[in-house]
Amino acid sequence: GLPPLVDLLTSEVDKIKEHVLVVVRNLAANADNEAKIIDARALPPICECLKSPFKAIQQQAAGCIRNLSVNTNNHGALVEAGVVGPLVVLCTSDESLVQEQALVGLRNLSANEAFELEVVRENGLFAMVQVVRTGTVKLQELAVGCIRNLSGHFQTQIVDQGGLDALLSLLLAPDAKLQEHAVVAVRNISTKTSHDGLMVERGILAPLVALLRSPNEAIQEHAAGALRNLSANSDNKRRIVLEGGLAPLIGLMRQNNQAIQEQACAALRNLAVNAENSARILEEGGVPPLVQLLRSPAKRIQENACLAMRNITGNGPNELKIVMEGGLPPLIALLSIDDRDLQEHAAAVLRNISVNTENDQMLVQEGALEPLIRLLSSPEKRVQEQVSGCLRNLSVSNSNKQRIASLGGIPPLIALLSSPHEEIQGQVAMVLQNLSKNVDNRYRMVEEGCLPPLIAL
Repeated sequence: GLPPLVDLLTSEVDKIKEHVLVVVRNLAANADNEAKIIDARALPPICECLKSPFKAIQQQAAGCIRNLSVNTNNHGALVEAGVVGPLVVLCTSDESLVQEQALVGLRNLSANEAFELEVVRENGLFAMVQVVRTGTVKLQELAVGCIRNLSGHFQTQIVDQGGLDALLSLLLAPDAKLQEHAVVAVRNISTKTSHDGLMVERGILAPLVALLRSPNEAIQEHAAGALRNLSANSDNKRRIVLEGGLAPLIGLMRQNNQAIQEQACAALRNLAVNAENSARILEEGGVPPLVQLLRSPAKRIQENACLAMRNITGNGPNELKIVMEGGLPPLIALLSIDDRDLQEHAAAVLRNISVNTENDQMLVQEGALEPLIRLLSSPEKRVQEQVSGCLRNLSVSNSNKQRIASLGGIPPLIALLSSPHEEIQGQVAMVLQNLSKNVDNRYRMVEEGCLPPLIAL
């Protein structure tokens, strides 16, 4: 019965077209009928009906497209039939029922990466921004859902079409669905560093910080993710703290949600690059959750926690707090994980901690020497550099001179004298110089063949 119905879609009588569209729309709600409707070449006349001056016909035609667009297998045929442009026009109709059908169709199509560009080309972003500014909550949700879909690849276009201010208004909305769609789009836009200045100028930081306290975990995650991206900018590091971002970010690291933990910890890692922020993180109680996250089963969380500690310990005398909060055991444990990034970052934190001679004995008591010596033989230059730097600091202590030698530290140190990297050669030479102040070590060093490479240097 489809061919006669399709023929009637081109009837001169508008009422007939309207009634036929209702039938086709209902048929399209059944997945078994979708391919049959497309095979019957119904899409071209339906597309023409989208352009009708009569709202009832527009609504039913858009409803047909809405139902067919639920199935991604139909998207290619819909776009080929030319539905995107007319749907975009209907988004700004003065009839909300027409707008709703058109928006749902575009939202479904924009969720398909293969056809995102077509929506943008047909000026869909401009239409969505207008709906966000003037539409009802229901229409706003559909429009911002479409913007969210497009924000993964078209960040600059969203900004150029005035989308930033529209999204900002939704971050402050009382509706959680609007907030979630908007904060995801903002997070995606924030991945482009060229937008940092404008986003901050428009006042994006305060609502993002406020959303960190949302009861909705998805909103928390994406707000923290946006702040993570923005905190890579040196000026924003200070601004985020001034907006009160530290306390809620530290709180989110205690959440039992790995996605939230990762974003909050990464944001804190970026903020800790600033020396003043490092001190504030200690004051706000940021070290205990960081220590806990070093034990996370998720590698990316461990890495971000380790990097945060690396930044904190690199900014002034902050290392004692990490030692007192039990940071040494998990840091030392990371040295034995088969992951060179984690090994490097953990060794760098321990290197910073070992600068303070008061921490030497604690490091040795917790068993740091054996894994450090073992990592001297790592094939990774970054690991070698941090490990040799840490051993340089520890070898200043008289008691550690003998321990390093007795644990087999001399042969791998001598081997690194032949490293092609001067900074590693220099670190290792200093360790051996320190060890040579112990009489027993001198004989060992000579027996192990340290003289030729030292003379060569």
